[in-house]
Amino acid sequence: MSANWQATNGAIFNLNTNGLRKDGDTSGDAAGFPMFSALVRYDECERGMVEHACRLVVVHSRKQHIYPATHHAGFVAATQTNYPAMGQRCG
Repeated sequence: MSANWQATNGAIFNLNTNGLRKDGDTSGDAAGFPMFSALVRYDECERGMVEHACRLVVVHSRKQHIYPATHHAGFVAATQTNYPAMGQRCG
């Protein structure tokens, strides 16, 4: 059995910057965020303090994005506020 590679989508990301994408553009996390700036680093864990936003994954999100997110990929109506929007901050 031979493997056949297929792609339905493609994007180029400049990994030399943490700058935001244009509104409507996706990224590797679907919200349009820079890839590395929201990850917890080892030195932060060692220090016992993380002083920036962190990434989290949810099963369902709504069709809405809030700055600094630049993209949404949810299938839940934007009016369903019991589901998070991409980029939503928690208190």
